[in-house]
Amino acid sequence: MVRLEVQIKGWSTFWEGQVVNMPDGSKSTIEKKQVSSVVKQYGVGIGSIQIPIWGVHSCINKLPKAVRGTATESESVQENLAQMYPTIANCVQAKETSFVLTPDKIATDSYVDIDEPNGIVKLSNWSLGQGGPIDNSVEDAMRMTNTRTFEEACSLLELACTARALTMYCVHNPFRRNHRDDNPVHSVFTGVPVIDTRVLLKSIDVPDASELAEYDDDTRFFIFQAGFLLTLLTGDKYNPKILVSKDPFTDVKVGSAATVPTQDFVLVGGGHSIQKGYFVRFLDSEAGIIWQGYFNLSSPTSTLQSS
Repeated sequence: MVRLEVQIKGWSTFWEGQVVNMPDGSKSTIEKKQVSSVVKQYGVGIGSIQIPIWGVHSCINKLPKAVRGTATESESVQENLAQMYPTIANCVQAKETSFVLTPDKIATDSYVDIDEPNGIVKLSNWSLGQGGPIDNSVEDAMRMTNTRTFEEACSLLELACTARALTMYCVHNPFRRNHRDDNPVHSVFTGVPVIDTRVLLKSIDVPDASELAEYDDDTRFFIFQAGFLLTLLTGDKYNPKILVSKDPFTDVKVGSAATVPTQDFVLVGGGHSIQKGYFVRFLDSEAGIIWQGYFNLSSPTSTLQSS
């Protein structure tokens, strides 16, 4: 909530209302509440500000094309800027670039592994010739996937890779890696993973989905085909299914029941507390349970990422 007071030449006008950039692209609005006169005063005052909870997940499909690409493409853009504007050439670091790696740039057979001693989750084999894996801290990987263990985070990230639902906000820094070390701990790439649940759950997000799915009377689960093949590090390929509870659960508390860290990501792993949500499980008859958690209906952006 924002309250804006404008005072000009003896009169003042008050506005009070929500000022939010909506993820669906609609314009911010502010509602005029009242007008009152005062003695000569001048200035602008803001009564209170509440920060919207939307984060990068809500903006995943609103990114301009200019920031999408690879490290090589981003480096080329930086070099062209230096040539076009010689006065800033010394300020342009062409080798230290940032870029947004879209799902079509990430190989479906890429895999996620963990460097547990150093607390790093690595996305490997994401693209040939790009210079190594993309690092992410274990804490950030769990926070961005709403999970409490690195195993849960890695499983969900691999599902997203295979489903082409993973975007990475990346930074390339060649000085991050120790080139004198034959087996460096750090990669030249760091990145923040963002999963698009519209894509990951696209087999569910269709008209009359429940009528097209199998239904198990004993467990009260709908069974959907995930619509993609999961490739594991061993090279084995699985055709996972998605199980969704017929009815939502309320007041879900598992384990220590921590608060959901990323509010605008609607999937939630174990160990979190939510008000209402559908139980969701990815599994394969041979591989067993791949990942399970909840679709968080109490997330304020659940309507943005599901139908």
